Amino acid sequence: MTRGIGLAVAWFALIGCIVFLLAPLVVTIGVSLSPSSVFQLPQGEISWRWYERLGRLDGLLDSVLLSLQIAAFATAVSLVL
Repeated sequence: MTRGIGLAVAWFALIGCIVFLLAPLVVTIGVSLSPSSVFQLPQGEISWRWYERLGRLDGLLDSVLLSLQIAAFATAVSLVL
C-alpha cells in the first residue's frame, strides 16, 4: 500500500515538473502567433510575422552555425576530461 502511494506521488511530481518547465514555452509560442504588437494570446486570428522576420535576419544562419560549433567543441572537451 505504501509503495503504491509513493509511486503515485512520484508520478504526480514528475507530471508537475514537466508542466512547470513546458508552460512558459507554450505561452511564448502562443504569444508569438498573436497579430498584436503587445503581449497577448491570439483570439481567432494568428500571425506568422515574427517567423517571417526570422528568415530575413542578416547573419542568423552564421550565428546558429557558430553556436553549434561551440556546442560541439564544448561537448568534445567535456567528454575528454
